[in-house]
Amino acid sequence: MILVLDLDRTLNRLYPPWVRSIRDLVPPALARQGSYEMWEWIAAHVAENDYPVYKTAVLVVRALSARASRIIVNTGRPEKARHATEAWLHKYFRVDQLLMRAEGDFRRTVEVKREHLIIDILPLYPEEMIYAFDDNRESVRMYQDNGAIALLAPECWTTISSIVWVNAI
Repeated sequence: MILVLDLDRTLNRLYPPWVRSIRDLVPPALARQGSYEMWEWIAAHVAENDYPVYKTAVLVVRALSARASRIIVNTGRPEKARHATEAWLHKYFRVDQLLMRAEGDFRRTVEVKREHLIIDILPLYPEEMIYAFDDNRESVRMYQDNGAIALLAPECWTTISSIVWVNAI
């Protein structure tokens, strides 16, 4: 079993609650300047802010990790934010691989994640069942369309935690 996890709003509580994407936090004037400036701001923002983890996600992912052969984080965060992202992840999770948006890649996040799945995950683990967790409905559909069992986070954590808890007894 391979676990493929998104990060923002899947594993952490990206604030404020109305924010659906980290892009929504970018000041509008900066966002209008162009993609490069926007992603520079996002990388700096991620390095400066320590968003709280979903505690239920920690419990579920740790339980599933005991059975998983590999844990991959597939995020739309820019490569420039790798150090801050790795530091945050390693506080809570075992992560074997972190796939991030390449510098200069301004495509939609679902397209970045699809490419990572098709190039970096599926060919390397053809016999493994993939379980994906993402807060973006379009990404969940993309994973499902490519044969993964995909669940919408963070809503799924509570349901799964009760199943994991029952199986642990």
